[in-house]
Amino acid sequence: MEKFITTVKVENLWGRINFFWNKVNPDVNVIVGINGSGKSTILNAMYSFLNNPTTKNPDFPFDKMSISFSDGTMVSTNEANEGMSFSVDILNREENSYAYVTNKLKMLKKADASHLSEDLKDFTAIVDKLFSKTQKTVEFDDDLSMRFRDRKQEVLNFDKLSSGEKQMLIFLYKVLLSRRNPYIFFLDEPELSLHVEWQAHLIDIIRSLNPNCQLFIVTHSPNIFANGWGDKLQFIEDYITEF
Repeated sequence: MEKFITTVKVENLWGRINFFWNKVNPDVNVIVGINGSGKSTILNAMYSFLNNPTTKNPDFPFDKMSISFSDGTMVSTNEANEGMSFSVDILNREENSYAYVTNKLKMLKKADASHLSEDLKDFTAIVDKLFSKTQKTVEFDDDLSMRFRDRKQEVLNFDKLSSGEKQMLIFLYKVLLSRRNPYIFFLDEPELSLHVEWQAHLIDIIRSLNPNCQLFIVTHSPNIFANGWGDKLQFIEDYITEF
């Protein structure tokens, strides 16, 4: 990845915590810790701050926050932060609905369709493999709407899929949209609604669709990092100092 987060610093979070994370992995970071240790708070604070560093979010009260990047740039509270060139997203935000990502894909087709056929082919192969045990397949209409067929080859709409199937598809759809660009993705407890087998392959699948992305994943499930990602564990307590 051309540009990735290297350091995160938060001062006086909740009026009692300093957070200094200086060992950020350039590819995958699996953030773990006990309940109430601040994992999700830090993840969501990073996302909120990177999207709007000049406005403090009352949900994440801190005095100062700074995030450093591999190219030597930094985003910091009360700084101009000019020339920021990165893209961030939380994959499991509520607004990332099927309609949202479908519309984004249609916009992508209008803007640049040069790689779209290849990307959709790879996406379809991944989804068909994931859904093979329930004998579902995916296909795209000319307008890029996604539809499915069951074992009897009858058409299934998106709303007929299980909650886990929907969640995984939205994850992958969003990664597909960013495939040609460096991207920073945040995932907060993605194991919810996902079968353990899908949990174990989630990182591999995301990285196969976009090898240029940097991942930050908060989880309580060891299945998320069970497929060879154990060396990417980040224990949140290691970077917190209470006062």
